[in-house]
Amino acid sequence: MEINPTNRSTSAIIWRYDLILEEFIDDIVINYIISKFLKIFQLPLLNKAFTS
Repeated sequence: MEINPTNRSTSAIIWRYDLILEEFIDDIVINYIISKFLKIFQLPLLNKAFTS
């Protein structure tokens, strides 16, 4: 199977886009998990602060 230059450049662009998207999704997932953990740990502290 022969790859012509246009296909190669297109696949390179798609591959680069895929990498950017992957990093972007990783950042979103990490931020989401961190915020979830912060909420889980903050709620009891906030409740104690308001009730005391």
